[in-house]
Amino acid sequence: MITRSQGSVTPSYSFAVDGVPFDYTSVSYFRLGMKQDHHDVLSIKMAGMPPNLLNQYKGRALSLEMSNGPFYQETFSGYIDSVNPKSDVKTGLVNGSPLQTAEIIAIGASCIMKGAKTHVWEGFTLSDIAIELAGKYSMSVDVPKTSLTYERILQSQESDWQFLVRVSNQLGYKVTCHGTHIHVFDPYQSVERGISRSKLIDNQYSVNRLTAPHPGCVYEFDVQSNQTHADGVYMDSVVTVLGEGNAAPYRLTTSDILELDKPARFQNNIAHPVDNYEEGLRMLHNENKATYDHDASVGCLLLLGCRPGGVAYLDGYGADLEGFWYVSDIEHSVSQNKSVTNLRIHKNINSEMDMGTGLSRCPSLVNVPDTDLVDGTWRTLKDVYRVY
Repeated sequence: MITRSQGSVTPSYSFAVDGVPFDYTSVSYFRLGMKQDHHDVLSIKMAGMPPNLLNQYKGRALSLEMSNGPFYQETFSGYIDSVNPKSDVKTGLVNGSPLQTAEIIAIGASCIMKGAKTHVWEGFTLSDIAIELAGKYSMSVDVPKTSLTYERILQSQESDWQFLVRVSNQLGYKVTCHGTHIHVFDPYQSVERGISRSKLIDNQYSVNRLTAPHPGCVYEFDVQSNQTHADGVYMDSVVTVLGEGNAAPYRLTTSDILELDKPARFQNNIAHPVDNYEEGLRMLHNENKATYDHDASVGCLLLLGCRPGGVAYLDGYGADLEGFWYVSDIEHSVSQNKSVTNLRIHKNINSEMDMGTGLSRCPSLVNVPDTDLVDGTWRTLKDVYRVY
């Protein structure tokens, strides 16, 4: 059992299977992973699982609530995907069971969107697609308004989740699903969107200023700085435009768009051709948005409430690295001796993600409907389909 000591960041927590409290006294470790464009994943390691529970747990609804302070909370709603027991004949019974340990793996509620399908979508925008899929799976959604209407787009042997992610990524957006709320968003509007705002504190600063361990105290910070943007000088992104009507295919590059005199030193060829000039512009723009000047891996004390698509403010590392960083991946790990969070964060040298830029361009994410369990299935408590 994981116990919380006074002054630590170890959270209080509770599990439930199909709404019934789970015997978490035998839990020795759990890990919650959240990543943009992916399903949430929860892994629980427990001691002494009764053999008769192996098949009973599969496919059941699993929830987690944890908190280590009024501003530091997290939840998970999903379905048990697999139960993996382990037995060692050299070790005796644990809690009366020959299965000394077992790992339970659950996938977020968005996993119901799995399963390959083939479908032709005609006359749809991104928001149309997102709203139709949200309604199909009893979910809610926030999705940006876009002007591009697909005359015809093929979903070929893709799950509905994969298809939504692909179409969103092509337009420069990312997708998350927490509980039963799908969120499609522009990473470059993450400060204004306000999915989550967290603070990362340099460990040396925290040792000098804080009297007790504090969520977000950084103990590991590994930065990679590269020139990866297609700026038309150092690098060109190149897309093939098939042309409209009888027009011949042609190449469109970043340096063309910026009206530079000569091509860049290096080229990044985009594999998928587009149908027209407007789509070519979008593709070049969105390809560039997928890269950042600084990418970092961060290890810190358990920082609940930080989510993919949100931002983390880094303090104590000097002017070049301080400020808002975009959060793409999060992994919370909790055991008896350690409660930590590992993050993947990203930042540009320019001001695109600074606090003062464009705060009125994009509305904040507010009033997200709660997730409810109905007859063993996760559903949105309120049908909300917002186009912003």
